[in-house]
Amino acid sequence: MNNLLLKSIILGLFTILSGCSGSKNSSSTQNIPIGTVGIVGDQYISYTELKDNYLSNSIDKSYTDEDLITFLPTYLDYEGKKLSAIDAGYYQKESILDEYELYSTQAAYSFWMVQEIKPTKFKQYKARYLKELKSKHILISVNQKSSPEDTLKAYNQLLKARAEFFEGTSMEELDSLYSTKRNNKSMGGDLPWFSVGTTIPTFENALYKLKVGELSEPIRTRFGYHLIYLEKIRDRSPAVKLSHIFVRENSQKSSIQEAYDFLESNGSWVDAVKKYSEDEPSIKNKGYIGWVEYGSRYSNSFIDSVMNIDASVPYSSPILTNYGYHIFKIDSVRTFNSEEQKDDHILSELENSNSFEENNSYVITYLIEKYNATSNTDNIQTYSAHISSLDTLKFSEIHLPDSLNSLTVFSIKSYNFTVEEYHSYLVKSYPNYTNKQYGARFFENFIQAKVDEKLTSITLDEYPSFSDRLSNYYDGLVVYQINEDSVWSTSTIDSTILFKNYSDSVHN
Repeated sequence: MNNLLLKSIILGLFTILSGCSGSKNSSSTQNIPIGTVGIVGDQYISYTELKDNYLSNSIDKSYTDEDLITFLPTYLDYEGKKLSAIDAGYYQKESILDEYELYSTQAAYSFWMVQEIKPTKFKQYKARYLKELKSKHILISVNQKSSPEDTLKAYNQLLKARAEFFEGTSMEELDSLYSTKRNNKSMGGDLPWFSVGTTIPTFENALYKLKVGELSEPIRTRFGYHLIYLEKIRDRSPAVKLSHIFVRENSQKSSIQEAYDFLESNGSWVDAVKKYSEDEPSIKNKGYIGWVEYGSRYSNSFIDSVMNIDASVPYSSPILTNYGYHIFKIDSVRTFNSEEQKDDHILSELENSNSFEENNSYVITYLIEKYNATSNTDNIQTYSAHISSLDTLKFSEIHLPDSLNSLTVFSIKSYNFTVEEYHSYLVKSYPNYTNKQYGARFFENFIQAKVDEKLTSITLDEYPSFSDRLSNYYDGLVVYQINEDSVWSTSTIDSTILFKNYSDSVHN
């Protein structure tokens, strides 16, 4: 569309709007800035502003002049309603402020996840995904309810084991001496080859920080304390899509050799599965059992057997694993046609792994680690000792001395929280609990609540541009409400447009 025609259409819109507009349209337009497409109150709406707002609501991020002409009345209407909402006090309404605060917090969680956490975790996960690790560990079992004395004892035992390792004692000997035994079997020892997302995050993070031949410090997981030794690293083995014919080692039905001879005499794979296999679930799927790779649910010896098969042959010769006898058929090997396709697959693996959770608690944990948030254990213990020394009282009945109230118990970035705030949290959150029911979980919940409370501020500190998203939502809330209340009149809009040098400004 040429600029003259565009100007004519917009001028037509101006004429229509001016018929229901107020005083602005009857005033002189000689001093209107070049590039102006409309006037709302005392605000001049520029072509650039119109275009930017159109694009912010466009999925494909492209536009034509016709699109902007269609969008212009809607945008002017919206800006006019914002102005009326300011005059009517809608931006100070308690119900709107409450909803805005709730949105701000949830938007901040989403913002961190999309803007930083997922890209950061993906980068780390991809680097780990490309490698497989072989390791050994010593494990002293300590459950979550173990006493501090038992926990300290386990930790000190592993420090002793670590010192012996550097004096030349092998991991096998140390495992035998120190690892907890269950059913006469060590809970430590050799671990199979595996890659990212296979084990629990605490163990994985410690393992991936090691160099080959290096032994970790004592590491605490939900199973207890570990010493981890990284033995080898290699490139990741590609996963294979696998089918099999399975015969138990002491089968009374048939032999694996019969199945193999049947295939060798040109019998079909499907018929061989139906006739000889004893793996009932896979028989229904032509012997298909799924993708197999290191770290998958099968035993390491089984995976080793599969990975050593030549993928170009139609089926393997009979193979004995710890499950029984198999004839394997590799249906395909996982490959990627592009880096983008590989990234899509790795992202999907990340999202389904135990290394990643897309929830609010995960964001809080990430921020606590990112900013090295600290808990002042001395001050927490001082508070705990004080309330424990009292007779049985509800939290609301306990009065703290000023000297205790001002002590800091938790800090993140520039935000500090005191004993007084902690106690107030307990009073509000656990109104019927007494000091005798006090436990460590209360402070953990307090930390979660306070990071949640400051999340919007923390986000704005780190990403000032986040304010644009919040402002847009705030505006949307008040415009929606003013529409619902039916106090809006189109007479608040005045519109005028591009009276000179339009062709110079329209494409700037």
